[in-house]
Amino acid sequence: MPLQNSAAKLYFFFIIATLIFQCNPVFSQETGDLHNHEGNHTHGAQHNEISAGLGVSYSSEYKSFDPAFHFHAIKAINSFIGIGAGYERIFAQEVHQSLSLMVNFHPFPHVDFNIGTGFGLPAHDEPWTIGLHAETSYTWPVGEKLHLGPMIDFGWSEHGYHLATGIHFGFDL
Repeated sequence: MPLQNSAAKLYFFFIIATLIFQCNPVFSQETGDLHNHEGNHTHGAQHNEISAGLGVSYSSEYKSFDPAFHFHAIKAINSFIGIGAGYERIFAQEVHQSLSLMVNFHPFPHVDFNIGTGFGLPAHDEPWTIGLHAETSYTWPVGEKLHLGPMIDFGWSEHGYHLATGIHFGFDL
């Protein structure tokens, strides 16, 4: 299984940490005009996106830090709320995968909050399980359609919980 030794995990952690610290307004070409950006990721505009997150997750089940990846697609209902679906995968001792139906809130400029319920896919000797998934991110526009920034992620199921941090990047539709 990839990234199972500690040196590879440490290397992966440093890459993610570097990316997180590089995500600041100076990274965007529009630093003086962040709140007046004309793209789709502004307050008051409908927020449709396809996005992904890459990070490091701590699992209460395995008591370890492991690489994590998630993907979600959101369709706006109005400028404040949207609905969508998400997929998450954590590369722990046993791979954790989940699917979620999500509600997206866009309460402030550049702030996204996703919460959803879903289920963990069966793995080895563990059956399907019901779960909860929540993510928040603060993103900056990079060009017309791309946005990125740090994210924090929380997941819970009958098997335990996980906390993840990393970088969120998405494409406004």
